[in-house]
Amino acid sequence: VPLPADRVLGTDGVAVATWLRDRSRLGSAAYQCGVLEQALELTAQYARDRVQFDRPSGSFQAVAQRLADAYIDVKAVRL
Repeated sequence: VPLPADRVLGTDGVAVATWLRDRSRLGSAAYQCGVLEQALELTAQYARDRVQFDRPSGSFQAVAQRLADAYIDVKAVRL
């Protein structure tokens, strides 16, 4: 709907919306990084606490290697 120039209240609406969108994306990414780090910490704690064959499951090479890979992935996401 066309409006006369004297009836328009603000012209920077797109700029404000873009600014808000960019900030919300940054906040969402930061939140997701926190979720990833917490999930990794919980997984590592479980691997320390869970005992199989009289050993913590984290002491097995296959489990330790997967945890190391997950740690590297989480740190790479922060970059």
